[in-house]
Amino acid sequence: MKDSRYNLKSFLNSSHLYNLGHLPTEGFHPLTQDLSERTLLSSQDGINILKEVDLTAFEKLETKKKSIETYQKWIQDHLKNNKKVFLSGCGATGRLAILLEFFFTRIKKSNSVVGFMAGGDAAFIRSIERFEDQKEFGARQLKELGFKANDLLIGITEGGETPFVIGTVMHAIKAKGIPGFVYCNPKKTLIDTVERSKIILENHTVNDLELFVGEMAISGSTRMQATSIMMAALGFSLWGDLEFARWIDQFFHAFTQVKWDQLEYWINYEYKAYQNSEWIHYESKTSALSVLTDTTERAPTFSLNPFKSQLKNEPNSISYLIAPETTSSAEAWEIILGRKPRSLEWKETKEDTGLNQIYAFDLSETEKERRTKINSSHLITINWTSQGLEIVFPKIKIILSPPEKDLLIRELLLKMILNQVSTLTMTKLGKVKNNIMTHVKPSNGKLIDRAIRYLAKLNQENNINEPKVYAMYAKKIFEAIPEATQDSPAIQIALKKLQSF
Repeated sequence: MKDSRYNLKSFLNSSHLYNLGHLPTEGFHPLTQDLSERTLLSSQDGINILKEVDLTAFEKLETKKKSIETYQKWIQDHLKNNKKVFLSGCGATGRLAILLEFFFTRIKKSNSVVGFMAGGDAAFIRSIERFEDQKEFGARQLKELGFKANDLLIGITEGGETPFVIGTVMHAIKAKGIPGFVYCNPKKTLIDTVERSKIILENHTVNDLELFVGEMAISGSTRMQATSIMMAALGFSLWGDLEFARWIDQFFHAFTQVKWDQLEYWINYEYKAYQNSEWIHYESKTSALSVLTDTTERAPTFSLNPFKSQLKNEPNSISYLIAPETTSSAEAWEIILGRKPRSLEWKETKEDTGLNQIYAFDLSETEKERRTKINSSHLITINWTSQGLEIVFPKIKIILSPPEKDLLIRELLLKMILNQVSTLTMTKLGKVKNNIMTHVKPSNGKLIDRAIRYLAKLNQENNINEPKVYAMYAKKIFEAIPEATQDSPAIQIALKKLQSF
């Protein structure tokens, strides 16, 4: 989807909408300032750092138990009245919304929860540039999904400011629905500094839940701690049957049972494969959607080639998910999602969001055969079995965690494990500097601003809030974007040009 607003001049004219460096979720975690250096010396050291950051985030979440239990009662009272609950999100929170629908349907055998993301299911597997910046698209998607008066809509946004999500909440209000809003920055900060957030948070009809737990392990990488704690709070609210204090105690116990030290083998295995220009294939019968989530999120985070569409002449991704024992794209998608894909057949976006585009991403055994023929690859299977979380490599099997009955806890643990593996593998490959995503792809307003701020920090610039300084760094990023590749991202290109003078 092309958007003419994103040239240097138009971006600078609207940059106040995306200048979010003051928000804590965009900040730099004090525990990870030297993450890249320590990980390069010892993968185990990197694992221990990220483990501590995750644990700290959940300890902070525990202090919000009263608010979460109140939110749970609000949602449960609504479900008891046979009304639907819609969950909206973008990027990581959009994938979370779809995951929560999948889990709820599986546990409750009910279609009462509908999760969707900016761009529809096509965006689950591949980011659709600019979509999340459109409030009107949020309203339009929610309407098309059949949202009615008295239905409940919960907008999920890590930062608390995503235009698409705000658009869904505004439509819910207009349609006489019941709106909710879940976010991970301090409410007062959002009200004081972000106008679009203030409009939502000062609306007395919106039931908001603040889940602020601090900075992310990697600056701005809200696919990590922010999405994990929102998955816990909303999953508990949707189907939990314990008091939150008891549930989180159960989670902490399960967390301590994970054999975190064994992630070192996995990280080093993938690192060596990528160093040799080889590929990784994942398979999972029990947790395919969770594995797909982490795998697809790597592309925008680390400027990797995204999953290849069969309709386009483009390079292959270095990692891929395969739905085992499937023979067609349609069959694979329905097994992974637990339903038929939801596409957007809009005239102006269907080349990215239509059903044909979704099925062009073949996740069946057929695609594995194609990929195996053109490059050396390694198969890793990831499943919950009677023994626990079982990870099978070509020559070794690892049991990372004992069996766990609670589905939410199981998938939370897997999510955090996958986040660690992907983040630390990419760190070893040089795609993280200190705790900065140096390879982030500037594909929308928020990410362009993030790239500008990262470039300034890497260049040791302290006056980034000066308009002329900000404009100069923005100019360098926009000059670099057309030259960017998987191995030479925009931030790195711009930094080299700056430092060559």
